[in-house]
Amino acid sequence: MEKVYRLCAVIVNYKSARHSLECISSLQRELDKSMDTIVIVDNNSGSEELSILKEGIVRAGLSELAKIKEAHENKGFSAGNNIGIQTVDAEYYLLTNSDTIIQKGTISELLSAADKYPGAGLFGPRLVSENGEVQISCFKKMSPLYELISAAGVGPVSRFLKKYSVVFEEHCGEDTPAWISFACVLIRKNVVETSGLMDEEYFMYYEDVDYCRRAKDAGFDIIYVPEAEVVHLVGQSSKLKKLETEKKRLPEYFYRARSRYYIKYYGYNGFIRANIFWYLGRFLSLFRRLINGKKRLVPSGQHLDIWKK
Repeated sequence: MEKVYRLCAVIVNYKSARHSLECISSLQRELDKSMDTIVIVDNNSGSEELSILKEGIVRAGLSELAKIKEAHENKGFSAGNNIGIQTVDAEYYLLTNSDTIIQKGTISELLSAADKYPGAGLFGPRLVSENGEVQISCFKKMSPLYELISAAGVGPVSRFLKKYSVVFEEHCGEDTPAWISFACVLIRKNVVETSGLMDEEYFMYYEDVDYCRRAKDAGFDIIYVPEAEVVHLVGQSSKLKKLETEKKRLPEYFYRARSRYYIKYYGYNGFIRANIFWYLGRFLSLFRRLINGKKRLVPSGQHLDIWKK
């Protein structure tokens, strides 16, 4: 009979072996190898990456705790996590990016929250940068009108439409967020059994918004657990944040994921509304830039790329 683990940590690796090994090292201090396990899904990174992973695991004496599952094709973040989930039977799945470092006591805090809230299905830790700065990791519902706020970047617009913003004004605290970042998330097994696996049509990005929405629709609460802390080295597992900061053109898969989300939940008309709202917001940001010389707000080419499906 196949063993059922208490917790299975899933790490999707794509050409980030050294970060994955740091993540595994931080995890092994928090896990009980008699009850827990780690699955590293390599998304076809190449033989050199695999060698670094395998040698690093052996060198650290973690062969009993961590196993590598090779994906012979890179089908994206959702597909990689699905492989990990399907590899092991566990009561809980901890999906965590390769560029995360699990802090002391984090796993026990997440599991304690799961015991405290039996009606909840997903639990998100507090994410912090290397310097200790708290990252926004829990959010309100995302609707087409949010695109106006996002593209405008104008204070009065954000205040007037604050109920449509995805960001909590302060912290989500006791409020139940609509979705949490999947940079690190604990998922109860019965959420997977009820809601299914992650939607593999999302290559990368928006998969967390989508999955949390499906879990909510199935009746599961989502809990933010600030007592659990994870260092997130933003931009190490994906270069999108760097491109956003530099206002360079974002990869096509980001826009395809965005389009899929809006069409899936709001229909094609909702997708068009989202883009119209984006153009209105962009007009306001350009006007603001003309008046006070503010820097460019949105990435290059976004006025065309938002139509990619």
